[in-house]
Amino acid sequence: MKKKIFAILMVLTFTVITPCTTYAVTREEVEQIMHTLLPGSKSITTAPFSFSNSSSQDVRSSSTVGQEQDAASPSVTSGISQQNPSVNSAAESLDNQGRVEAPAATKNHDLTRQEVFLTCLNKMGWTYTLSLFKRLSRLQEFSQFSPIDFVSNNMKPAPPQGLFTPTNEPFPESDLTKLKNWISSCVKNVSIEANIALKGSTLYVIKRGVPTSSGDVQDLEAQNVPLFIACYYHNPKKNSASVTRAQQFGSDKLPLATIASSVQGADFAINGGYFGAEKGQIVGVLRSNGKIVKKDFCPNRSGFAWNNKGEHIFFDARTTQNIVGNPAFDKYTEAFQAGPMLIFNGETTQSTEDIYKNVLSKRHPRSFVAELADGTLIWGEVDGRDAIHSVGMTIDELRAFCKERHFINALNLDGGGSSSVWWHGITFSKPCNKLASEMHIPYAVVICNEETTAQQLNIAQKKPTPAVTNTIVVPHTDHYMIEDTIGMPNHTPAPTEQPQQMQQPQEQPQEEPHVNSILQKYNDRNKTNNSIVLPQN
Repeated sequence: MKKKIFAILMVLTFTVITPCTTYAVTREEVEQIMHTLLPGSKSITTAPFSFSNSSSQDVRSSSTVGQEQDAASPSVTSGISQQNPSVNSAAESLDNQGRVEAPAATKNHDLTRQEVFLTCLNKMGWTYTLSLFKRLSRLQEFSQFSPIDFVSNNMKPAPPQGLFTPTNEPFPESDLTKLKNWISSCVKNVSIEANIALKGSTLYVIKRGVPTSSGDVQDLEAQNVPLFIACYYHNPKKNSASVTRAQQFGSDKLPLATIASSVQGADFAINGGYFGAEKGQIVGVLRSNGKIVKKDFCPNRSGFAWNNKGEHIFFDARTTQNIVGNPAFDKYTEAFQAGPMLIFNGETTQSTEDIYKNVLSKRHPRSFVAELADGTLIWGEVDGRDAIHSVGMTIDELRAFCKERHFINALNLDGGGSSSVWWHGITFSKPCNKLASEMHIPYAVVICNEETTAQQLNIAQKKPTPAVTNTIVVPHTDHYMIEDTIGMPNHTPAPTEQPQQMQQPQEQPQEEPHVNSILQKYNDRNKTNNSIVLPQN
């Protein structure tokens, strides 16, 4: 018996027990899965490079002119799970072109869960969107913001729990089935919609879709096409807006970022109406700071006019034949023409306004201004001409989007290479030209923050500026918010030269019969509404 026991012990001692091994996947395996399930991803190529998030540099527009950074940074409260604190310092890589790639050392080796997620986002064409969120995380105000967590926690369909976490754990072969099922769902329909709030202003970002199989942005039959849309919520009673011309800074045309960065207190900027390519000749009437800059009214083109009292109006040929010399429009200090009108007084419009057919029927980058029922203005931009990032929209698609968002008025602005949006020092739109640079434009619509607006109003009224507490709470689950107190100086700012008002014409043209009722509707609404309601699907 003792010999038998001894023999068994010897066998157990010298027997090598081979553990059960779980193999991790390589980049080639993940890319092959993506190419099979998403043929459009084959056109996406990447180059490995390194990235470090340790830099504290505040990454804002490089074309900033005379703008000082706010020394008092607000506190940031994120509604995003911070369960992956290492995500910013791990293997993620983003360059200024929005590409995502893990370090070169992992190219032919096992991937971590995070690297697999980044590879999937890369092949789905979401890298530029992720790069924008990465730029936000480099701002002082968003130093604790995790872009990868943000996308992972808010995209729909959401990744299965534990598929991409823990981030630095090798991705096991056993999870490939879950990965394939999630990718298949994304190929059918994938999106993220989020509100980004900073210092009292909110930007609404929408990213949808995956690259088309054909690689043709004009493939109108394709489903789940890539789109990127950025919208700014503008309360005209709180935030002043102006037509700001490049000529104010010594040039006929300038990039949007240069114009916006040159305006003290600017929160947001967007391109306006049409212009000539050579010297920036403006198409249609233009009014800036109460002055007529260009009086040649295009009779078939729609437009938008406003002042800093919160009054505004969308107009087309049915409203007026000319705003110059029309006393009903004298109170509006800013105005421009664009077109076509997409929605007017709650009804969709089909007028082409004599705009070229290929401009309307083909997909292009688009810019627009719209209005909610409560008087909130929406300034928006759609990236385009990119089969991977965003294909753009036809006019009918933009009209349908505006209707879906319950806008009661919506006006198409200049599009194509001119389309661009700027928010808090960051250009959120992706240039569609080969040089990947912003087109120079003759003017922009620039919206200032509440502090600057209050100072402007008090300069005009020659009253001291009171201290203001500004708390923004956005009723939406896919956002983070900032609560900040802005203390404004309690002294009377030095008076500045008032804008020269237009002279009243000696002979007043008679208004069309229905103009009074339209203007009265706008005036009544402007007196009673002061809330912001975010549009939901």
